[in-house]
Amino acid sequence: MRASGWLSGSLKFRKQQGIGFTLIAAVTMNGLGGCVRPIALGEDEIAARVGFDMAEIYREQETVSGPIGLYQAVARGLKYNLDKRLKLMELGLAKSGLRYTQIGMLPKLAAQAGWRSRNSYRGSSSRSLITGNQSLEVSTSEDKTVRYADLQVVWNILDFGLTYLRSRQEADKVLIAEERRIKVTQNLILDIRDAYWRAVAAQRLIPKINGLIGEMSGALSRSRALVRSGDGEPADELNRQRALLSHKRDMLDVRRKLSIAKAELAALMNLQPGTSYKVIVSRKHRFRAPRLRGEISAIETAALTNRPEMREEDYKHRISVTEVHAAYVRLLPGIELRSGNNYDSNSFLLNSQWSNLGVLLTKNLMELATAPIAIDFARKGEKTAVARRRALSMAVLAQVHISLHRYALAKDLFQVSSSIYGVDRKLSQIAADGAATSGTSEAEALVARSRRLVSALRYYTAFADLQSAFGRVLNSVGAHRYPQGIEEQSVNDLAGELRGTLDKWDIPVSQWKVAMR
Repeated sequence: MRASGWLSGSLKFRKQQGIGFTLIAAVTMNGLGGCVRPIALGEDEIAARVGFDMAEIYREQETVSGPIGLYQAVARGLKYNLDKRLKLMELGLAKSGLRYTQIGMLPKLAAQAGWRSRNSYRGSSSRSLITGNQSLEVSTSEDKTVRYADLQVVWNILDFGLTYLRSRQEADKVLIAEERRIKVTQNLILDIRDAYWRAVAAQRLIPKINGLIGEMSGALSRSRALVRSGDGEPADELNRQRALLSHKRDMLDVRRKLSIAKAELAALMNLQPGTSYKVIVSRKHRFRAPRLRGEISAIETAALTNRPEMREEDYKHRISVTEVHAAYVRLLPGIELRSGNNYDSNSFLLNSQWSNLGVLLTKNLMELATAPIAIDFARKGEKTAVARRRALSMAVLAQVHISLHRYALAKDLFQVSSSIYGVDRKLSQIAADGAATSGTSEAEALVARSRRLVSALRYYTAFADLQSAFGRVLNSVGAHRYPQGIEEQSVNDLAGELRGTLDKWDIPVSQWKVAMR
């Protein structure tokens, strides 16, 4: 009876104690939660962030010490472009993820140590279940204060197998990150090619355009003065003014198109805005169409073989296949091997130090029940990866044909623009000579020079478009040639290496391969 009353009182006390603890925890959490308020960033914090980012964006870059050629522009882009740096960091992150996953294959080494103490001995007695009488006097087998420690090595074979499969998937993700880095590099080189030749046009034409606009403004003023004085024929002078204004408008439009070319190239090279620089073209450079040889079937095969996107899909398919294998591995029971050393300071123990060794077999039976769903999900993922790869293959083939068509059109346009530019140069020279010798009107000479500059713009633009179209053919095939160790080389060394590899595409397309990684 006493034991029953004591038990009832003990339970009531514990219930009250539990309710009190719950109330204290609730009040504490409510108080802590009420202390959290949205705090907007201060102006000093934002200014510090801006200053830090601005310093980091251009940190450790070689300064521009002279004119920049095409290969130097590409070298600067490969070394300093922020998109390229981001993909390089993502590649490093993927490699770190692989190393972190591989750690999971190691056995677990767990250590713990503790101390516990109580104000009275942990005593107990026994009661006979037959007679209900106390069978042993109250006794204890534990000191009031106990220190304990243990070191355990645990290795689960099933976890090892699953972690191994996860490591294979992480290794494929590293390769995916590498393919994405290659794609960003290809696109960067393509953009630099296009921006560079537009910058060449801007640097060559804008000073001439500004001078011609000034001369046109002077000629317009003189023509208007003639009309006001009555010395010239009004209709003739107005027609000359209209022709001059029309070509002045063309010059302003040309200048507008060219004015941002160098800024775009500077951004691709990660130069600080406002940096003054000049572009230079080698005297040996010849403005001609790049050669493109190969059968359509060879080009299609090369594209499906070399494109970074296709390789990425190959790795994604391999990841999905590994996921199917993992779904089957989860059906196996978990075998856990355990070994360790233990210590307990309890003076009542016969042995205060001992070693243990054990094997544990475990299995979550719910995994067996849900295994068909998991396997079906993994297999559908594999089929989806195959379907996605085939859809991408179709898109790649379409891009190849579109890029070849654009290259053919750009080549024709460049040849026509080159012929027109040659004709306008001759007409401009004839008009200039006539103005100097036979009294040809100043307006006609200016109009001829205006046409020459517009033709020059179209010529350089057509060449830039041709280079861009050729670059898109390279991208559509997935071909690239750039050296390794980009980050460790100087700009000049890298430019010299690019000069020997970047533009040597006179071999048949069937031989275009991913030459360097």
